[in-house]
Amino acid sequence: MLKNILLLLFATFYCSFIVHAENVIDISSKKDGIIVLQGFHASPEGEQGIIYSASIKLPAFKRGNCMIRDKRKWPQTGNGMFGAVFGNSALPLVSKKSIMPGMKGVAHEATMLLLELPGNEYLCVLPLTSELSMGWLYLEDNGSFSVNSGTFGTAPVDGDIPVLAWSRSKDIYQAINNAWVKAFENKQIKKITNKRDDKNYPEVFTYLGWCSWEQYKKKIDDKLLLGTVDKINRSDIPIRWVLVDDGHQDASPDLMELVSFNPDPVKFPVGWQTLMAKRNEGNIKWFGLWHCFEGLWHNININNKLVGFENDLMPSRDGNALIVKDQLTSIDKFYKTMIETVKQQGFDFVKIDVQSSMVNEYEGHANPVQTSIQSSEALEKYCEKELNGKLINCMAQSPANMFAQKFSSVTRVSLDYQLGNKAKAVSHIHQSYMTTLFQGQSVWPDHDMFHSNDPVAGHIMAVSKAMSGGPVYLSDAADNFVPGHIYPLYYSDGKLLRPLAPAVPLPNSIFDDFLTDHNLYYVIAPLANQCAAIVAYNLNYPGDTTLEGKISPSDYRFAPAMVQPYPGQWASPDEGLVVYDWAAGKGQRFDQDYTFPLTGFSDKLLLVCPVKDGWAVVGRSDKFLSPSAVTDIKTSQTELKVTLAEGGPLVIWSKLGKPYLDGVDFVDIGNGFWKCQLPMNEKMLRIKR
Repeated sequence: MLKNILLLLFATFYCSFIVHAENVIDISSKKDGIIVLQGFHASPEGEQGIIYSASIKLPAFKRGNCMIRDKRKWPQTGNGMFGAVFGNSALPLVSKKSIMPGMKGVAHEATMLLLELPGNEYLCVLPLTSELSMGWLYLEDNGSFSVNSGTFGTAPVDGDIPVLAWSRSKDIYQAINNAWVKAFENKQIKKITNKRDDKNYPEVFTYLGWCSWEQYKKKIDDKLLLGTVDKINRSDIPIRWVLVDDGHQDASPDLMELVSFNPDPVKFPVGWQTLMAKRNEGNIKWFGLWHCFEGLWHNININNKLVGFENDLMPSRDGNALIVKDQLTSIDKFYKTMIETVKQQGFDFVKIDVQSSMVNEYEGHANPVQTSIQSSEALEKYCEKELNGKLINCMAQSPANMFAQKFSSVTRVSLDYQLGNKAKAVSHIHQSYMTTLFQGQSVWPDHDMFHSNDPVAGHIMAVSKAMSGGPVYLSDAADNFVPGHIYPLYYSDGKLLRPLAPAVPLPNSIFDDFLTDHNLYYVIAPLANQCAAIVAYNLNYPGDTTLEGKISPSDYRFAPAMVQPYPGQWASPDEGLVVYDWAAGKGQRFDQDYTFPLTGFSDKLLLVCPVKDGWAVVGRSDKFLSPSAVTDIKTSQTELKVTLAEGGPLVIWSKLGKPYLDGVDFVDIGNGFWKCQLPMNEKMLRIKR
């Protein structure tokens, strides 16, 4: 007993000592590891409630990228985390005014650091968050990095505090994966989060959807939504779900403070009854509802109508509104009521916004990080119970949110998409894929809604949504859909063709500054049957520069970058690969670099498929992710058996000349590629030669 008391006293003294001493975490020569402060005790210091801080000694590196925020109050990032690249020193990043078109400057706080080291190695450094304290990297004025752990509160902290995980590998995706695995295995973190592959992905998000926000903003009412649903049902676009976004709430006159969980009585005089009656009239099967994490943008109105919450609310920071008391009973009661009300009103899922601002709302209280995480736990618990986990997280890029998504499997990875805004579109594309490197280990990325009729980015946005693997939803007025941009996304019933894992940048693109290096930006995703999709983007801005693009057969190995568990790089098939240029409708053997020009803000979708027994199957050529339409392939030297999810135009490659299928005409499209048109109900075929 005496021995245990002495050990506890030592641990407490030691941890208390390292808070105030000059700390250095040396990972310059260590392959991987995790720092957990055992039996930790400390009192928070300063506005951010810092309980631990240490500089990080890094190895020499060739270039780097850190997920850093724009200039908002930390950790109220909105969705404003960006991949910031630098050379062999991060010092130039300190003085940069912007790293992205439309970005509001560069701040100091970051959530993940990636370094390319000499000797073809990579290092991933990941700050950690648990229920007691949130971790983040800090870019010092001299270009070095430190790690902070803080509560943004005033109460002492007692417990085990995970601080930092890191891993190095010759495979950058292995390094990222290993660092996250160390986090997921920590019992404090495992309590509040989980890896993406261990979560349920809701059926609703495997279908095409629609959201009211970008088209109508807050100007929605019963008449508009009913009219939109009727037009959607009369259209040829099989939209299966509708999300009612901001603007429906019973709120203060400025629409910024919540009054109740009911809809605005003027805009929706009979509540949600008429809208819910539209379910299954046409294609629409699911309805979703938007809410703010804290009630509404400026919290809860003082003169609210939340029945039974008289003892569960307290004044907000500015005293002009109310927030939920930072005690478990009140937190649980609030989210229980919110989500149960959503279900009672007839909705099938929720989108919860403004999550990253909660820590700031409780700043100066006992432990705002703990309050935020407990709120996320309550939200997730009731979404799981009442809505079978159907939740989209939004403005949730703070570590206190990203490390508190135990059940939910979808989170926004970008700033809002904006119709016709080229600068925003450029940033949106880059940010969506870059952020997925960080967030995609625990969730599927939501690239946000888009307009198919966007004259600047309609096609580009459609392709990026397909590559994300996450929800795909439109926001056009229902009589303005552009079918040509939407049709390649889905089957006839609105079900989406999806990759096996989210698309992320290829290694060189992780470290390229496209604004100054004038290189194309490349992303990759794994598809069914060991195929891959690579998209090249010309993001140079402003102007309409023409850049020469190039992909190499060696790029194929990176396709499973985000597959869980990570299988390592794909080996090149014994018989090699073919590459199919989707827009051009042509392909070739992929035994050397495939080159192409891209002018202005544009993309190039390339499908890479393995050759076996002299056959390669591209799949349904009318769909962006053509190989994903093929559910099974069996080959021999003389025969190819293909099973499709749905009939349509089929493209294959044959080494030994024209294939044959009774009653089907194969058209030669060059370089050994052949195309035929199959009836919709033709799903299984046996091709000979």
